[in-house]
Amino acid sequence: ACIKAQEPDRALQYCQEMDSPTALYNLNTALRQLGRQDEAIRITWAKILGDAPPKLRDYIQSRGRDRSITVVCVKWGAKYDATYVNKLARSCRRHLQGMGRLVCFTDDDAGLDDIVEARSLPTTTMKAWWLKAYLFSDTANLTGPVLYLDLDTVVCGDLSKIAALASGSRFATLGTAAMRNENRSGGYNSSVMAWTAPLYSEIW
Repeated sequence: ACIKAQEPDRALQYCQEMDSPTALYNLNTALRQLGRQDEAIRITWAKILGDAPPKLRDYIQSRGRDRSITVVCVKWGAKYDATYVNKLARSCRRHLQGMGRLVCFTDDDAGLDDIVEARSLPTTTMKAWWLKAYLFSDTANLTGPVLYLDLDTVVCGDLSKIAALASGSRFATLGTAAMRNENRSGGYNSSVMAWTAPLYSEIW
């Protein structure tokens, strides 16, 4: 209620006294409303690392800063224009050391900046988010560590720990348990994905 009422100070006080995915979500929202994005990111990563199994925590903390990684996105239809792609490319360059390039799979490359490599989407009956599956095909021609981000993603800080998950045979994506907008637990959300191509070609 405090978040909706634009009372972030009160929301922050309540959320700091609670320990649950919902409280963490609202804590982040309150901090962003107060202009304290860096603090929100720090607290979230501390929670993720604190809850992670020891081996996964050590792996995340020790990897991700010295490898070239390809960032990819999908732009289809008219919902998102080239502005979203260009902003995503620039923000990833600022926040991801070792980024090789941003590859945009699209049906319309008009307006894309030079820092974006445009590749065509296939001719298929698939539409919208289902076209993400094409990223795992042999013809997508992706190799090595890959980080996928939805076009409405706002990058606020360092991406290296997420990028570190794109290694070996690991496939990483989001779970829905702590995402209130999903209204379900035990599922997956593909807004962010990390893997090493060309693994998982069976998805396509």
